This record gives sequence, structure tokens and C-alpha cells, in this order.
Amino acid sequence: MIANNSYGIKVFDSTNNTFRNNRLESNRFNLWIDIETSVQAAYYFNSIDTSNTVDGKPIYYWVNQHDKTVPQDAGYVTLISCNRITVQNLNLANNGQGVLLVGTNNSLIIKNRITSNYYGIALYVPYEPCANNTITGNEIIASTKEAIYVWSDHPNNIYNNIITAAPETTSPSASPWQPPSISQSPTTMPSNTETELPMMWVAVAFASATIVILGLLLYFKKTQALSFYF
Repeated sequence: MIANNSYGIKVFDSTNNTFRNNRLESNRFNLWIDIETSVQAAYYFNSIDTSNTVDGKPIYYWVNQHDKTVPQDAGYVTLISCNRITVQNLNLANNGQGVLLVGTNNSLIIKNRITSNYYGIALYVPYEPCANNTITGNEIIASTKEAIYVWSDHPNNIYNNIITAAPETTSPSASPWQPPSISQSPTTMPSNTETELPMMWVAVAFASATIVILGLLLYFKKTQALSFYF
């Protein structure tokens, strides 16, 4: 077991590794897959199966998978060169990313609660397509850096996500969290709301001019909500 560190396991530009039976517990970031440098998708080809866990929940690190749904018990999700994958109704916390897509296409990230990760959701790889993915109905809370980070020059749809700068506090009598409702054809952009929450990094960053953004609800204290890199 690897516990109570800043990082549990950190993978930096390293490929063809095999991870088995690693228990990552109570680290600030249990599993960290680096996306800070420009490398091809092949650099992410590792064998990390569900015998590896984060805070007691299995890691789903899929490579070259298609037409599948990530199981409900997931604690961390990475999709490498995948197609038509659904990531839905998961609770993902305390990793480098809640969900990481590398060279993955035509996939759906919907109605997840993603809390206290470095990045909330990341779409990455500047060299291969990462396109036609839909990110909607997610609640992303207390990301260290961007809540949604997109490095792709291909079209993706991002709408009706709730991004909050700090974890919500609830009384014991409060109702449990429910995924936000989704409009299939959003046509308006609601006003952004500022609340007295801790300062955060940029909420959403993009390196593409072909992103569709609709119905993004942000809760931030006087900080930059959207950033575009062209």
C-alpha cells in the first residue's frame, strides 16, 4: 500500500509499464498521469488493470477499447486511443485527473461528480485526433488547475457542466447529490455567478478553436472563468 503522500504513483512520459496490485490510499493525488509535455498517444500505452485501486476503488486505464461503458465502481478513468466509450454517474476524486482522454473519440462523459483532482477532465494529445467527444451534466469541484482542460484541434461538445471552486458543505439532513438535469438542445448561456470562494486556477482552458460551449455554469470568486489557446 502507498499512502499519505503528495503523490501515490506518478507516470511521466513512460510507456510499456505494467502495474498490478497497487493500493493507493489517502494521497493528495493517488495516481498522476502526466500531460504537461507534448508527446504522442503511444507514450501512454501502459498495462494498468483493476487490481490497482485508489482509495479502495479500481482504476480503469483502457487502451484501444471501444463500445464500452466504464463500470460504476471506478475510482479513476483514463481512455487511451479509445472510441465510443461512456463514462457516466461516477464519483472520481484525488488524482491527477478525474477523467483523462488521450487520442479518444466519439465518447460521452456525462453526469459525473469529479472532486479535488489536479485537472477535472482532460482531453489531450496534440498529434492524434481527440474529437467528437461530449462532456455534459458533470459537477466538477475544487480542481487544483483547470476543471476542463482541452488540448485538441478537433471539435468537441462541452455544455451544461457545473464547476465549483471549493467543495460544498452540507448539513446531515441535506439531500444527497444528484446529477444535474441536461437539456438535449441547449440554446442559451446562463449568466456566470460569482460567490465568495477561494481563488482557483482557470476553470476551463482550451487549445482549440472548434469547441462548442453551451450552458456552462461557473461558481468562482473574481477569477478567470474561460481561457482559450489558439
